[in-house]
Amino acid sequence: MQRLFHRRPTARALHRAAIYRAGQGALAAAIRAFQRALTVREQLLGGDHPDTLSSRNSLAYAYGSAGDLGRATALYERTLADCERGRSLSRSPSSASGTAAPASD
Repeated sequence: MQRLFHRRPTARALHRAAIYRAGQGALAAAIRAFQRALTVREQLLGGDHPDTLSSRNSLAYAYGSAGDLGRATALYERTLADCERGRSLSRSPSSASGTAAPASD
């Protein structure tokens, strides 16, 4: 049974460990750590949170580096779509004042 850590600092540590492993060339270990970080972040923060998007993008990069271009492409496309949706939502007049939130480029 896979353990799921329910704390944001743990997700950050998993993400950083995955970056380190990828830098050392241990792509299989990096992919597992990115997957765990992504799972935690999706459950804690939701799919559109910048930290979640960062983990998904990093996982896509690791898949690409490992030669799994199909998975990498699918994750990149999903991340891009979520980023674009997030940008359009942040620009919609949904706040009480009726002004759009500034986009963070």
